[in-house]
Amino acid sequence: MQRFLISIFLVLFLHVSLKSQTLLWGTTHEGGPNGLGTIFVSDSTGTNFHTVFGFQAGIAKAPIGGLCLANNGSFYGVTGLNGFHHDSYCYTYNSATANYSNLHDFFATAGLGWCAKSRLIQSTNGTLYGLCAMGGNGNANTFGIIYSVEPTTETYNPIYLFDSINGAHPYGSLMEATNGKLYGITANGGAHNSGVLFSFDPTTLIYSNRYDFTSPIGGVNYYASLQQATNGKFYGTTQYGGANNNGEIFSFDESTSTFIDLFDFDFQNGANPQSNLIEAADGNFYGLTYSGGVDSLGVLYRVDTNGNYTKLFDFTGINGAHPSRRLLQTRNGKLFGTTLFGGINNVGVVFSYDISSNTYTKLLDFNTNSNGAYPECELIETPLIGIQGIINLIDEKEFSVSPNPFIIKATIAFSDVQHNTTIKIIDVIGKEIKSINFSGKECVIEKGELKSGIYFLQTSDENKKVVNRKLVVQ
Repeated sequence: MQRFLISIFLVLFLHVSLKSQTLLWGTTHEGGPNGLGTIFVSDSTGTNFHTVFGFQAGIAKAPIGGLCLANNGSFYGVTGLNGFHHDSYCYTYNSATANYSNLHDFFATAGLGWCAKSRLIQSTNGTLYGLCAMGGNGNANTFGIIYSVEPTTETYNPIYLFDSINGAHPYGSLMEATNGKLYGITANGGAHNSGVLFSFDPTTLIYSNRYDFTSPIGGVNYYASLQQATNGKFYGTTQYGGANNNGEIFSFDESTSTFIDLFDFDFQNGANPQSNLIEAADGNFYGLTYSGGVDSLGVLYRVDTNGNYTKLFDFTGINGAHPSRRLLQTRNGKLFGTTLFGGINNVGVVFSYDISSNTYTKLLDFNTNSNGAYPECELIETPLIGIQGIINLIDEKEFSVSPNPFIIKATIAFSDVQHNTTIKIIDVIGKEIKSINFSGKECVIEKGELKSGIYFLQTSDENKKVVNRKLVVQ
């Protein structure tokens, strides 16, 4: 009955949200229908929130870090209460079928890595990658690992063991740079036991310690990750250290191994960021601090590549408090995020920030019982997906795709002759794979370099009418 009601909701919900054409997804660490955490979704404006899955006793509890949508159409994430617990899993959830399953038990195999605190990422090679802060090499007490998950087989593999000398205890997430390597930060280890900035080549499995953080710089942020900017440099934050021991913003030039302290937090303008900043479409960086500001509850800030810093918003409690994960800029240009505490019930909020008008909006107060509590997650944006994968935006009579799924090629047949129509193939994380300019009634698309998985077939005509379909490549 619960799945039936969720299915009915999603059909109505997605039809209401058609104009947005994207969805926002996240998780709460606690609360929800079973009190053990939730997966939630909203439309791209941050409204129409709904819980689509409640974690259950005997299955898993306490999701942390957020979700990763893989190109097979399923979400992947990790759970874990206080790190080492019998409910610590790497899991998968398919919103099209509402099916949840645990694919790896961190607790039962602690020697293969445990204490995963942040979400996975999907590389361009199709493999998912994540970090465990502890375990590895058959020993639960070692310094953490890099692990991979193959979405086609849903197999978990530890692929690199941290050794303290070159880094230890990575609590954050990886990022893929333009050179194809994965980059991350550890909380400890290295020459000064203050953490390192590292690279890892997923093809050769070669690890490289690129920079040793020093005591004056301080320990890196707890959920440490990096942002590669359009100028090619990496940007990040530390939780402590700097001139005031409240943390700092830094840049790292991989080509010259140059580290620069761009800004030192001074508490009044924010302190102790636990997560990284992001580069927005306007070329500036935006981020959150866990503490500092007028009420010591954190701030939202902007900084440019030269370190010119502006505090934009102070969290005050009722509008949110202590944000612990980084922001997301959606396709509509707004920033979205969560706070771990604050709001009416002091169990967290979801908010948006319009950088064009400098407007902060609290979108949702979590309330523990129905929609969850403590959203210790990064939000992600996806195209429209629902109980049948992707919901169609208009009547199927506009065009058909056959065969679908297809192995070699498929034909798009329009009901009317098209003039100056653009056909795009987009993957499930929103990346445009191919674009075709077309006129006529039928268009043939070939598999070519498309990998097996789920895609979005989007057409737009000269009148800017947009139609979406699900496209499955076998």
